[in-house]
Amino acid sequence: MQLVDKIHAGEKGAVIMNQYNNSGITGNMGDGGQVVNSTFIQGTGGQMLVGGQFDQLGKELDALYKAMKSEQDVSQREHDRAIAAVLDAKEAADAKDEAGVMASLKKVGKWGLDIAEKIAVGLTVKVILATAGA
Repeated sequence: MQLVDKIHAGEKGAVIMNQYNNSGITGNMGDGGQVVNSTFIQGTGGQMLVGGQFDQLGKELDALYKAMKSEQDVSQREHDRAIAAVLDAKEAADAKDEAGVMASLKKVGKWGLDIAEKIAVGLTVKVILATAGA
């Protein structure tokens, strides 16, 4: 948030007026404001992954892929689809393609999410949940 003071000359002297410019989530702006017991939820319409998070996500996706392969039930086509989605997400993460990551991880399903939570790959779980609208 950026504060810009504006000084206006009036009949009774100079008056300082504050102008607040904000480009992010804001609970309150202005002098003396308060926000109490609030929750702010930022959707995935903007950028979710930044900088080194793509590298971290790539490592987590490698670990998730290995865990999924070791627990795969070959009779479950859902498992094949989830594993393919993780591989696609890994390629997208390597290319720093957030839209590709999001689109791929949206397809991992409950089984993929369960394994991601089990092996504690936090960023991957966060992205999977974001794609599911959770």
